[in-house]
Amino acid sequence: MQRAEDIVSRFGEPFSRVTALDDVSTTASIEAPAIPPVVFERPSLEALYRNHARHIAAVAARLLGRRDEIDDVVQDVFLDAHRGLSSVHELGAIKAWLTTIAVRHVRRRLRRRRLVTFLGLDDVEAAAAGPGPDVSAMLSQVYARLDRVSANQRIAWCLRYVEGEKLSQVASVCGCSIATVKRWIAGANQQLADLGAPLDE
Repeated sequence: MQRAEDIVSRFGEPFSRVTALDDVSTTASIEAPAIPPVVFERPSLEALYRNHARHIAAVAARLLGRRDEIDDVVQDVFLDAHRGLSSVHELGAIKAWLTTIAVRHVRRRLRRRRLVTFLGLDDVEAAAAGPGPDVSAMLSQVYARLDRVSANQRIAWCLRYVEGEKLSQVASVCGCSIATVKRWIAGANQQLADLGAPLDE
C-alpha cells in the first residue's frame, strides 16, 4: 500500500489540499437552489377599510359605551393607518395593529370625557344599545360604573370581558404587561362588584 508521502510526491501537491477541494466540490454539488424571498404586498387603504372597518367600529362602540363617537374613532384610526401602513410587515398582524390604534384613540376620548364631566360641561347621557330593555338597563349601569374608573382600567376590562380577548392579547393591545392588565381589571371590578362583575383569573 502506498503511503501518503508517496502520493504527495507523485501528484505534486499536498494530500490535505486535495481532500479539502474534493469536499468543497461535493458540498457545492448538493446545495439546494436559492428560494426567492416572499414579497409582502401591503393592502390599499380602501381594502384596509373594507376588511376591518366593521371590527374597529365594534371595538370602539364597546369600549366607549356610546355610539355618537364611533364614526370619528373609525375615521381617526384609518387616517393613522394610512400614514403608518409602511411599518406593518405581515398581513396577519394588520387586525391587531388597527385594534391597537383604536384603543389609543378611545383612551384619549375617555380621558377627555372624564375631564369634561368633571368640569360640568357634559350633559349628554351615555346610551348603550342592547337586544332588550333588561340588557340595556344592565349595560347602562355597567358603563356608568366604568365612567368612574381610569381609561386604562376601562379599556382593559372591556377588552377582556366584552371583547373576550385573552389576557396576553389585552396586554399586547394596551402595550403593557399581563400583570399590569390584571391590576387594571381588578380596579374596574371593584366598581362593578355589586353588579356581579367577574373576577379575573
